[in-house]
Amino acid sequence: MNEHFVCIKVDREERPDLDKVYQLAHHLLTRQTGGWPLTVFLDPDTLIPFFAGTYFPKTPRFQLPGFNDLLLRITQVFTERRSELTEQGQRVQDVLSNLDESEVPNEASEQDDRALLTEAREQLGQQYDPMEGGFGQAPKFPMPSTLERLLRHWAAASRDGEGDREALDMVMTTLTKMARGGIYDHLGGGFCRYSVDRTWMIPHFEKMLYDNGQLLSLYADAVGITSDELFSGALTETADWLLREMRDPKGGFFAALDADSEGEEGKFYVWRRDQVKRLLTEQEYLIIETLYGLDKSANFEGRWHLHRRDAWRSVVDRLSLDREAADAALASAKYK
Repeated sequence: MNEHFVCIKVDREERPDLDKVYQLAHHLLTRQTGGWPLTVFLDPDTLIPFFAGTYFPKTPRFQLPGFNDLLLRITQVFTERRSELTEQGQRVQDVLSNLDESEVPNEASEQDDRALLTEAREQLGQQYDPMEGGFGQAPKFPMPSTLERLLRHWAAASRDGEGDREALDMVMTTLTKMARGGIYDHLGGGFCRYSVDRTWMIPHFEKMLYDNGQLLSLYADAVGITSDELFSGALTETADWLLREMRDPKGGFFAALDADSEGEEGKFYVWRRDQVKRLLTEQEYLIIETLYGLDKSANFEGRWHLHRRDAWRSVVDRLSLDREAADAALASAKYK
């Protein structure tokens, strides 16, 4: 695909605004209802869609062209009939522009930037989950761009002398809940795509490159603000995971890790108590059991998916351990 196309993946869960535009473009181009997955080809100069479709199999079947054949055909048409595609794209652009204009009666009614950003901030506050962090109920997504928007709002308000501590608290609470939760891989580093529950405990076990790239930036900003060891640990371990497991030998990065391992979702991420006990010393097991919830009921089909309910410092104090020795024992246990 990279020979003729620049491939861009859009997550409709996190960017429904973009999904709406391209679903409409698909309808205009095909006169058919859309759906997912959605494949849209854009003119590289204008970014206007000129061809769209939903599912395409790898090889021809069900009266659908194979995706490889489709790519070759698109390349040929784009090269040989560029002017026709430009005209078609302009018609799509005209329709989209008319829709935009119908939503804005006149310039005088438009909000200025500050009012628009303030309104966005208020809407995010209404969607925020004050108990568990994040936005909405379940499934719950990391939404790094949304958290960055709140962080930027807090920073701008602070510079203006207005302050918005609530915006900062929304970000920090969400980052804390995620880094303690099961959406984070406490042994290997990296965040899964989303949590199936409100409390971030059980994820869909797929790990996405783009989510983790954005979360690296976000946690780095958070470390700059608070120096929280939970944040710095998640930041370092996620960067290590990206470099260790996600790099292709040719130099690029893989887009994702599948949710299934050997045909079973989450197989490489869940444990039985006896498995853990066999690997660890008595003190190491006590630390892992207390920190990651093995002393509670199994949370994933009779097995344990690791998550944290408390701060590491609190666990050390509760077990009456020396901090330096406890840090070493935790690192050894996680490595094993």
